[in-house]
Amino acid sequence: MKLSSFNNKENIKQSLLNIIFLLFAVQLLRSFIHVITSVVQDYSGWTGLSDYYINYQGGFVRRGLMGEILFYLARNFSINTEWVIKSFTILCFLTLCWFFIKSFLRKGYALYILPLCFFFGLPHFNNKDYVMICVLILNLWVYQNNYSRIIKFLVINASSIFIILSHEVYGIIALPVLCLLLFSEYNGFYKGEKKVKPVVATLLFLLPCMLTMFIVTHAHGNRETAQIIWDSWMKLFNQSAELTSHSPIGAIGFELSDNLKLAISTNFLTVSYGIPSWVGWIVTWCAVYYLSINYLSFFSKQMQDYTPEHKTALSSFFVFQFICFLPLFLVLSCDYGRLSFYLTASSFAVFLLIPPEKILKMLPVFFTKCVNRINHGLSKILPPSKIMIVILMLLIGMSPVEFSMGAILKTNVLYHIYALFMGY
Repeated sequence: MKLSSFNNKENIKQSLLNIIFLLFAVQLLRSFIHVITSVVQDYSGWTGLSDYYINYQGGFVRRGLMGEILFYLARNFSINTEWVIKSFTILCFLTLCWFFIKSFLRKGYALYILPLCFFFGLPHFNNKDYVMICVLILNLWVYQNNYSRIIKFLVINASSIFIILSHEVYGIIALPVLCLLLFSEYNGFYKGEKKVKPVVATLLFLLPCMLTMFIVTHAHGNRETAQIIWDSWMKLFNQSAELTSHSPIGAIGFELSDNLKLAISTNFLTVSYGIPSWVGWIVTWCAVYYLSINYLSFFSKQMQDYTPEHKTALSSFFVFQFICFLPLFLVLSCDYGRLSFYLTASSFAVFLLIPPEKILKMLPVFFTKCVNRINHGLSKILPPSKIMIVILMLLIGMSPVEFSMGAILKTNVLYHIYALFMGY
């Protein structure tokens, strides 16, 4: 009788959790439909569409490749650029959903974590975020399969160059990962020989990508370039709106000092409900990390689906990616909602595609030991349990730009369910 009563309670809890996340998914779907059906009247603001309009009409500049292709199509075929962008973004978003859902189900993981705001719960719809993670997944899949080295070289470099020319952040998301994978492979291939060979082989393999990254980093653009890009679209659209700095096109004209001032003031110096932004971000990121590495311990079908080795592999790579992202987190970006998506989605993509033992071989032993100490310390402060993981899933939100308690509260699961019933 006691066992039966316990099972009934567990079934009720499971059903309640299923209902909560079903309602959450319905509200996300409503938001998704609202975004894709809304007509953008002004491209001079921070809309995801604007990022796609950066082109080469003012000369070669970072992020311009997709915009140049779009400009050519719009000028020669009179297409509706807004719906081309939205259709492409939807395709990339659905591809990501398909990959993660299929991978989670195949490995026996529950899906609750996937729609959360720091995973792929519509972080910045219409931006190039989804396509960058799709290209990373493509590269990881090609690398992991038994293709010839020349096929891997061509596919990885061609796809990476295309996306780096469209958004340079891909280089930070993916190139360190690819370097680790390739070095690990070549290190085994040249076992017993001089250690310089794996390094040289890795650099030669990724040389086209690295050169492209170097070029786009230096082709930063200026205010004149931004104005020419803007004017090219205004002429095509037969409009006369004024370009502002508060848009992706306008940001092409930012000087490095402008970026630094904006990032430092936004990421560290703002205050929300008496909480300094740097404190808020540390707490938020610790919570995201804690949830990400412990979630699968309690939401896997079998214990062997997520062993201590799996946890070490996922957490070690998560920390590695975070370290690679530090320039963005500290001084180059204030789009923390997007950065959280890059970090979480890329870390889980590697974890799902690359065997855990291979991930651990990629990273130095001292590094994985340090990460295990961090995990042990966090577990002492807040012992992992299923109820704690559920509470964090319900309460954690992600402020999209500067730290704001209001924004965090309005991006968590409970608020989305409240908004659903209130008709927001």
